[in-house]
Amino acid sequence: MPGNKHFSWLKAANVFGLGEEAFWPVSLDAMGRLDPDALGHAIERARSVGRPVLAVITVAGTTEAGEIDPVDTVCDHLDRLRAAGIDVWHHVDAAWGGFLCSMLGGEAETVLESRSLKALRAIRRVNSVTLDPHKLGYVPYACGAFLVRDHENYANSLFAAPYIDRALANDRWMMTLEGSRSGAGASAVWLTGQTLSFRSDRFGAMMAGTIESCRFFARALQDGEPLVRPLIPTDSNIFCFSLAKPGEALSVSNERTASVFRTFTADPEFSVSHTVLSRENYGELINAHVARYGGEADTDSMVLLRCVFMNPFWREESIRAALMPRFIERMQAHMN
Repeated sequence: MPGNKHFSWLKAANVFGLGEEAFWPVSLDAMGRLDPDALGHAIERARSVGRPVLAVITVAGTTEAGEIDPVDTVCDHLDRLRAAGIDVWHHVDAAWGGFLCSMLGGEAETVLESRSLKALRAIRRVNSVTLDPHKLGYVPYACGAFLVRDHENYANSLFAAPYIDRALANDRWMMTLEGSRSGAGASAVWLTGQTLSFRSDRFGAMMAGTIESCRFFARALQDGEPLVRPLIPTDSNIFCFSLAKPGEALSVSNERTASVFRTFTADPEFSVSHTVLSRENYGELINAHVARYGGEADTDSMVLLRCVFMNPFWREESIRAALMPRFIERMQAHMN
């Protein structure tokens, strides 16, 4: 799995007794996405030492910056292995970006870059998918889903309760770690589908609007403040950036960016988050980011401010006109 994996994978490995050493990291490219060539080398290395590969993980919408891995390219590679008699399970962690698939098949998909469009279309080819409706599905926490293409692949084990008399075939709770649970989340997803509809011209249009709003914000912020250094690429509706002067050392930029974040935490008008990318996982991406403003990558991590666009009202011109200048003004005040 790639270095941009979510921390929950480490928890899962420990729950199943695999240990974190069971993870074979796949390096990322300069865009922060899984490198397919590195994946191919890792699989061949595993074969050469007789290590079975439990699964290959790709990510559609990373937690940090929303990058979308080349799911289609990985599918093609695993298909070639499968034709040679080597079957490797492919799971896509689409907890964040899975709902972007609602844009496919209509005008909404035109906001996606060709590379992202191909990756999202390929999700239907994989063995399993993680999807979190409590994120871009706009339903209550903690509604999450695990989806499989083949129904036979879902029921690996059953845990019957002697005091419950129901047909085993329909009892999904008997197949998971969690037993009793609230039905509110599932009901909310169903109700959203019935009312708003997950079609490309309905829910998909709203997803497209969040991406358009993110891009508008990025352009306006760079036009209004010359120290803004955007993280490239922006695959979805998450915009990350640092604050750096031309030729400045990354350590100095990190200090400024972290300081602005700390002051934003007390700002009564706007809220931003932040993330820290490590050189261990994002080395090429950090180097490329710093090189764009002629800086020096003199430290092993990079601090970024992070803005996530989920509010559909950001599409309205009146909202943008009211909020954008004020945000720039507040950020500049926090830098002084």
